[in-house]
Amino acid sequence: MGRTRSFFPHISPRQLFLLDSLGALLSISAALLISRFESVFGIPAKTLYVLAGIACIFCCYSFMNYLRNPKAWRQPLRDIAVANLLYCGLTTCLIFYLRPGIQIMGILFFASEVVIVTILALFELKTARKM
Repeated sequence: MGRTRSFFPHISPRQLFLLDSLGALLSISAALLISRFESVFGIPAKTLYVLAGIACIFCCYSFMNYLRNPKAWRQPLRDIAVANLLYCGLTTCLIFYLRPGIQIMGILFFASEVVIVTILALFELKTARKM
């Protein structure tokens, strides 16, 4: 029987934390950039600032774990994965809450972020289970 291929190549937990940190940094940058174009995206700047603040916390947590290089990776990986999934839940709720004013570009931004972060979080959980 053949071996099934994973969507992700083998990534160490340490590399996963770096990837998570860089992804959060990208989310922060995108939110701050999009906040300048409220009329195009239909997302209030204050909402984007809150999301950027949350992503900043995740970025720091992940980068701290990357630098710290702990011997026990399971719990920190689970923590950031659950936090990422909660962030996706919050973002999904915001799509519905902002529905009357959100533009298609705003929906596409939020939806793409939710998909990417969910994939990453599920991979983090899978990696934590293997340990």
